[in-house]
Amino acid sequence: MSESDFTPLLGLPYLLSNQARKHATLNESLRVLDGMVQLSVLDRDVTNPPAEPDEGARYLIGGEPTGVWAGHSGKIALYSDGGWIFLSPVTGWRVWIEADTELLVYDGTVWRGILPDEMQNLTALGVGATADAYNPLLAKLNDSLFTALEAAYGGSGDLRFKLNKEASSNVLSLLFQDNYSTRAEVGLVGDDDLVFKTSSDGSTFHEGLRIDRSTGRVSFPQGSPQLRERLSSNRTYYVNASEGSDTNSGLSSGASFATIQKAVETALLLDSGIYDVTISVADGSYAENVTISGGLIGGGELNITGNTASPGDCVISPASGNAITVDNGARCQVWGFKLAGSPVYAVLCNDHVTLDLRNIVFAGGSTAHVSAGGYSTVSISSNYEIAASTGRHMYANRFSRIQIINRTVTIIGALHFGTGFGWANYFSLIEATGCTFAGDAASATGRRYLSQSSSRVETGGGGASYFPGDLAGITGPLSYYG
Repeated sequence: MSESDFTPLLGLPYLLSNQARKHATLNESLRVLDGMVQLSVLDRDVTNPPAEPDEGARYLIGGEPTGVWAGHSGKIALYSDGGWIFLSPVTGWRVWIEADTELLVYDGTVWRGILPDEMQNLTALGVGATADAYNPLLAKLNDSLFTALEAAYGGSGDLRFKLNKEASSNVLSLLFQDNYSTRAEVGLVGDDDLVFKTSSDGSTFHEGLRIDRSTGRVSFPQGSPQLRERLSSNRTYYVNASEGSDTNSGLSSGASFATIQKAVETALLLDSGIYDVTISVADGSYAENVTISGGLIGGGELNITGNTASPGDCVISPASGNAITVDNGARCQVWGFKLAGSPVYAVLCNDHVTLDLRNIVFAGGSTAHVSAGGYSTVSISSNYEIAASTGRHMYANRFSRIQIINRTVTIIGALHFGTGFGWANYFSLIEATGCTFAGDAASATGRRYLSQSSSRVETGGGGASYFPGDLAGITGPLSYYG
């Protein structure tokens, strides 16, 4: 038979006019059509003929087949009438792979997926939902996977997921939402630092973590009880009783805290490194107990600054307790305050504290204005005023030291110092040399000093009447005054 005896596409034999046994030719064509029409195969890439195939079983032969399939790679194998028929695909044939539930098409060379390898310049793509102008790429699904192209398939085995924005001032972020209301944002939000933000309502956000784009340094703007922000420069926190809020960051005058205590607690969460932290307190009245429970981590110093020119305009006035308590090895400076109200101690220091006081008005403190205990050192390194009676103006106890050198101390009113203007006890030192006691000092009453239990009160030869008061001082055994 010649080529003209077969159909041009499927190669089915024609029935010839002088042909004997025409039914055989027709049946052969019907077998091919039965195997090819509505083409579906059990499996693909099969290379070994099954031992006992069912009548009508069809397979897409894989590469390098064996046995009776040898030499028929890429063809359709049809088992019919006890033998295999091989159908050679033509461009455009489609086949359903039952094992993989996938539709393939023959492109003239190979079988390939029905979808094109490239889809360019699409304006919208929706997977499981309808994309729109606001969300031109939309996928509604429960799981997704991006996996690297392995080296065996021509890839590198790596995968980098790239996101890009136009400029530093633009936003490039991932939003995590609850019922379409954002609860967290991660990305480059308005600059090129990597930030992590959270929100409880989708509108107000709190920055929890920032990674500096230039140094990689991590900071925690809200602080962390487990991790500390490490400073790279001096830090200032702002406090304003009338305009601030303790929910603010405190990092600018427009975002100030309302209380000094909040600023102190925030500062103590830092790792200061070699840098200082200043708490800048606006004029006003602060009815609170300020407790500095320890020193800054690192080599920095804590400075609490009110109004050094007019300390009476910046007032700490608690109703009870202590105006300022400094503890646990803290190193700090407190400048420019009036300490008023009804505190037990205006300033109480314990346990290896180093404190510098400047421009202070002592206007409250029933037991003492300044108390240093437990190996602490307190220096009053400026002129200052005393405007309230107390049990002791200065009390140094348990290996501690209070130092006032070459200062003018102005007494306002007829004040009484019940136990002693200056009291040094138990291996402690009060050093108050070169001082001038002005104002109403001559009218002060109470004991001038006590030096007890191997302690010293140094006046630089000021004499027995050096300190304010109307009762003579007392010098105990192994103690000194002079």
